[in-house]
Amino acid sequence: MAEESNHFESWIARASCLDPKDARFLPDFLIISPPKTGSTWLAANLRCHPRIFIPAIKELKYFSTYYRWLDLNWYARHFQPAGDRLKGEASPSYSVLPRRMIQSLRELIPEVKLIFLMRDPVARAWSHARHNWHHREANFRRRVGTFDTVADEEWRENFRHPWPLASGDYLGQLRRWLSVFPRRQIFVEFFERIQTDPVGLLTGIMEFLGVAPPEDWSPYPTRETILPGAAKTMSNGLRDDLRLLLEERTRELGAILKEKFGLCIGDKWVETLTANGRPADGDTSHMAPTNFFADDLENARLETLLLENDSAGPRVMEKEYHGYKIVLHRGRFIALALTLGEVDVANLDEAEGAARGDILVTDSLEGAKEAVLHRVIRDLRRELASMQAGHEKLSNQLRECSRIISTLRDSLAAQQNEQARQLADCQAFLGRVRNSLLFRARRRLARIFAQKRPI
Repeated sequence: MAEESNHFESWIARASCLDPKDARFLPDFLIISPPKTGSTWLAANLRCHPRIFIPAIKELKYFSTYYRWLDLNWYARHFQPAGDRLKGEASPSYSVLPRRMIQSLRELIPEVKLIFLMRDPVARAWSHARHNWHHREANFRRRVGTFDTVADEEWRENFRHPWPLASGDYLGQLRRWLSVFPRRQIFVEFFERIQTDPVGLLTGIMEFLGVAPPEDWSPYPTRETILPGAAKTMSNGLRDDLRLLLEERTRELGAILKEKFGLCIGDKWVETLTANGRPADGDTSHMAPTNFFADDLENARLETLLLENDSAGPRVMEKEYHGYKIVLHRGRFIALALTLGEVDVANLDEAEGAARGDILVTDSLEGAKEAVLHRVIRDLRRELASMQAGHEKLSNQLRECSRIISTLRDSLAAQQNEQARQLADCQAFLGRVRNSLLFRARRRLARIFAQKRPI
């Protein structure tokens, strides 16, 4: 509990350091509908409106999860491409925010508009249970096997698990949000209108946001099922068990909806509100209304639930940072060398990767970047040392070559001098021979001339 408080206090300090140029990028609206109540469908349709911007990552989950590790500048930068459009995001986990985070959120974005859709509690609980199984959350976290092997007792355990209960507690959620934000800033409607009147629902939401509904709805996926869940029919026994668990809380909710929003559950939630929705026989004490709803959940309890049940997979924080990709997974920032290709983050061999230097794990984004820079600098130093060693080796080779060339030059000069001397000797010898021959020739001619002279 103390650790969660420290996280929150740390975030409050970081929030005060929001860069002024990024403050204008904070969202104008938030979709705070609980899990399995149509937030993905709603985001997909609102994204089609030319005056509305929703980031490609629908669930930023900043105020429920990532505030622990990332600053508001990181959050605000997701909305920078919006330009002059209305900015918003949809994170179902915001429905379970503790009151103190809601209070901080209002201080940060006082005029933000909130959209809250609700679904028949029994139908929502069953959809959430199937989701929990598929993603191995709540009581299924360590469960193996196939979908069809889940026993009814395991489904019932999931129904009573604190995370699904908190996610489906519309009354507690609305009480917390209404205790901080004025009624005029909260739009509340039924998920069931997605099936019966999707255009009417979207028109009401767009008017609430202050944008004109389109004249042509054909580009909007109003009739498409976004992210359909696993198909499995709920047994009558499980349905009745859920009714026992949720009906009392739902009737209490109905009074608040009528008083605050003028909404009437009426026949919309027949899965939950039924005159004879009780098991015919058998012991039903295991599904009696729980005291989980007795009081509003405390800040620390909700923060713990959000942390324990954060189902977000690895989220890329930096696609390319000096040759590494940085991802956030389960509260850890993991830098992965791009040379690794696709990596199963959940099954990393961190020790081996750290030894090689292509996997670095830290507790913050700044720490991951620092670790990457240290690794890059270390590698550059090694490369530089290797280059220096190579340069020294090359210098030694050049010096040896210079010595050999100098020796060859000296040898060549000596040979040239010897050749010059020998040539001079030859020339001197030839001169002497020539002079001797000429002398002899002159003497012989002189004798011949002397013999022929008359007496």
